[in-house]
Amino acid sequence: MEAGVRLDTSERGESFVLRGRNGTRMRLSAIAYYLLENGRAGHSQEELAAGLAELTGQPVSIPEVEGAYQRLEARVRSIEDRPAPAPSGFWLAVPVIPDRYVMPVARIAAYLFQPAVAGVLITLTAGVVAFAFVGGHMPALGSEFLAAYGLFFLSLIAHEFGHAGACSRYGGRPSAIGVGIYLAFPVLFSDVTGAWDLRRWQRVVVDLGGIYLQGLVGAGYLAAALLTGSRTLVLASALVGFSCLVSLNPFFKFDGYWAIGDALGVINLGRQRRRLLEYAREKLAGRRPRALPWPPSVAAFVVAYLLAATLVWIAFLVFALPGLAPAAVSAALSPDVPNYLAGVESRIRTLHAEESRRWAAVDWRLQPAVDAIARLAASGGKRLRALFAYWAFIGAGGDPDASLIVDAGAALELIHLAALIHDDVMDASTLRRGLPTLHVSFAEMHRRREWPGDADEFGAASAIVLGDLALFHADCLLAEMPREAHNVVAGLKLEMAMGQYLDLRATAAGGADAETALRVALYKTARYSVERPLHLGVCLAARLEELAPSLSAYGIPLGIAFQLADDLLGAFGDPAETGKPVGEDARQGKPTLLLATGDRSEVERTVERLVDDAVRAVSRSGLESEAKMALIELAGFVKARCS
Repeated sequence: MEAGVRLDTSERGESFVLRGRNGTRMRLSAIAYYLLENGRAGHSQEELAAGLAELTGQPVSIPEVEGAYQRLEARVRSIEDRPAPAPSGFWLAVPVIPDRYVMPVARIAAYLFQPAVAGVLITLTAGVVAFAFVGGHMPALGSEFLAAYGLFFLSLIAHEFGHAGACSRYGGRPSAIGVGIYLAFPVLFSDVTGAWDLRRWQRVVVDLGGIYLQGLVGAGYLAAALLTGSRTLVLASALVGFSCLVSLNPFFKFDGYWAIGDALGVINLGRQRRRLLEYAREKLAGRRPRALPWPPSVAAFVVAYLLAATLVWIAFLVFALPGLAPAAVSAALSPDVPNYLAGVESRIRTLHAEESRRWAAVDWRLQPAVDAIARLAASGGKRLRALFAYWAFIGAGGDPDASLIVDAGAALELIHLAALIHDDVMDASTLRRGLPTLHVSFAEMHRRREWPGDADEFGAASAIVLGDLALFHADCLLAEMPREAHNVVAGLKLEMAMGQYLDLRATAAGGADAETALRVALYKTARYSVERPLHLGVCLAARLEELAPSLSAYGIPLGIAFQLADDLLGAFGDPAETGKPVGEDARQGKPTLLLATGDRSEVERTVERLVDDAVRAVSRSGLESEAKMALIELAGFVKARCS
């Protein structure tokens, strides 16, 4: 056993930390440390008794010393003889990077914690963030989640080396980095129990060192995104920022919790609840309680912290957990969905890359047209049409690895893209997903190059052609589909076009009633966004005739509800979240139920009723239970949009 180190806390009594043979650190009171240290040094029982009497101010007999020493030795040996426990809060911890590899990297990372170096890096990080957010230079978030998550994962490794580097900076010895299960979550961890040998303020730096180094990596991603315009890097930096904020949470045992405990000098801050309850119980009973070990100011903070932590946990269990449970069950039942959506994104991206190269070889002036569509396709979107097709396909017994359903999902998203481009022209919209609409972008290009003619007419005409091009790209993806699937898609396109025309005519005529508004919602949105994608999915699983009626009973009310919720967002939403200006429907006199009734609460009740109808319908359908649950979750998403 190594020599003990005095533990720096705010408690009135001294305590020491000893490192056992198995690497476990044990906390001993000053009396226990004196007894163990001097007993192992060969001091006689008489000498130990005299020393303890001096420490405690009370006489101590030799038999008492002998019994106490034997019990202490047995306790210490039992701790040393068993395997080192997992880090606090973990029920599984597996070292992955041994300490012999961690140490050299930690020594290098330690230089980042030199005050002058850290000051410069934090200043640069703040400058990058201010330039991006305050200066309004932030690019839009990307949708390539897998690539962004890979970069995010690298930042998590940097996070763990941040703890190790800070520990090394102050002379502590970091140990292995590994993976484990903390509470119920898979996490990385860095074993820095060596930090218990450090001063309190040094332990605080170790606690926050992971956030510091991970934040530097995130700032690097953000700076690179500002230089290159990469949306993938923007998404990666957003994930890093969110992770750092979560790590600061003081009520779960993340970095913020340990930093507060070390700053206060209170060991195991979250476990002091029992001590305080016993203290309060004795006080209320009129008895003299055992004194709290901290100064009054620290004790008051501990009481306030534990009250706040208790309220947060109660709120989490009562309000958050019931909503998280269905989503967690859905995610557990659908491990293939991320792969499917990644496949859809990849299929769209590959098609656009091939088309870009193809037309660049014909004439360089054609390439920007394809690239403009590709940028809009990659700028975001919920991919709901692809998801509806996927879950209908899976629910009808389709193979989740089939390439046809990936092509179908990609084609549906490109058809939707074409509709958005045309819709923006007809509505004279200026924003789509937070970016200038295509007709605005091409009009601006006309002005920059000072071409003759009307720039706005050129922009509108270009956008119409590009919308058609997106439709033709969808047809390319549908080439290998069976004839019945082509019939479903043809019906989708016809209904979408007629719904759009009805929308235009009703807007021009003005004064649309509720019946017209609902009919527009049916054809403009419900059929092509929900019902027909569902039909396409079961068609590819060869069960269209059997399942189409029940899926229509789900898709039509849900699709109308989706449009009504979209109307509410268009009137009352935040442009920063919707990516579209607020109030355009009202200014243009669109035939919406909200404008027809003038009653927001009535529209919200209609959405709720339609969603409930959809849920009942899919619950009675012949789909497999996994798909039913997923489609019910999607219905819940629609209801949540207007709540």
